[in-house]
Amino acid sequence: MALMPLLRLETNIEINPEKCDRLHSELADLVSELLGKSKAYVQIVISSNTPMSFGGDTSPTAHIQLISLGLPSDFCKDISRSLTNWASEYLEIDPKRIYISMSDWPRSHWAWDGKPFG
Repeated sequence: MALMPLLRLETNIEINPEKCDRLHSELADLVSELLGKSKAYVQIVISSNTPMSFGGDTSPTAHIQLISLGLPSDFCKDISRSLTNWASEYLEIDPKRIYISMSDWPRSHWAWDGKPFG
């Protein structure tokens, strides 16, 4: 079971504040469901209107980064498919313009409340 997941979404699309609030909640639900972790432990960071390009083209693009402890590598295919489908649907970005990076960090490199987990 993955612990303390952080999902960071960067996109060059401008997201208005109301939609951003909704996306925070939807992404927290999605990450919680994908990783089988309580939403209470999921952190979401959204950066919109970020100067970005993909292949030298500034059309809508996104980078999604998922970091967690105990990220199950056998689920990465399903996780990447779900996150790509979500971003494509909700942000209207061509799936071919979405990069996803996933990291399983060592417990000693992740801390909460001033204390590392390992």
